[in-house]
Amino acid sequence: MSTDIAARLAREAEHYEEHYNDPESNPAPGRRRGGGPPPRLLTIRLSADQHEHLAREAAARDLPVSTFARNALMDSIAQSETPAVAAQLEDALRHVLKPELLRTA
Repeated sequence: MSTDIAARLAREAEHYEEHYNDPESNPAPGRRRGGGPPPRLLTIRLSADQHEHLAREAAARDLPVSTFARNALMDSIAQSETPAVAAQLEDALRHVLKPELLRTA
């Protein structure tokens, strides 16, 4: 009986190797089904307190910790870019609008 199991395992392993990159037959976690590039991994170090705080905030929003951390990081970047974008927009408007239209009440 052990040879039957060994043979079955060998067939399964061979099948897996043949279809490893086939997204329909191998929907493994972390694999993209759309054929795009694989996600990149970022590793950061947090203190125990920082991680607990992050986990609490994620749980309060019913999100996985990594999703919450990614969203917080991207939101922070977007907010830091906002003043620069606003300044560029204001500068562009100053060149095309009459000065009286730019006055605030």
